[in-house]
Amino acid sequence: MSSGVGVSTPALTTYDDLKLKRRYQWIVYKISDDGKEIIVDEALLYSDAEALGTTAAYDKFVAKFPEKEGRFAVIDVEFDAGSGDGIRSKLIFLMW
Repeated sequence: MSSGVGVSTPALTTYDDLKLKRRYQWIVYKISDDGKEIIVDEALLYSDAEALGTTAAYDKFVAKFPEKEGRFAVIDVEFDAGSGDGIRSKLIFLMW
């Protein structure tokens, strides 16, 4: 069964740029006002980003989630794998 909500082409392109090109640190999506598709609400370029682990960066990201409106987000998180395995990256999907 389909919900009838599609994904806009810019939303897909932005996700591909995050996943494949690592262009964005995070993307926040919302459902369009007409309720027909998922669109990009905001995306943060890596070139404009502070380290996500800082308090200022975290506060900026959390502020993108309105109290009474739903949002979706994808975050590119880097972490140290430990044991000399180096830095790794994972994409995390959030629903608000």
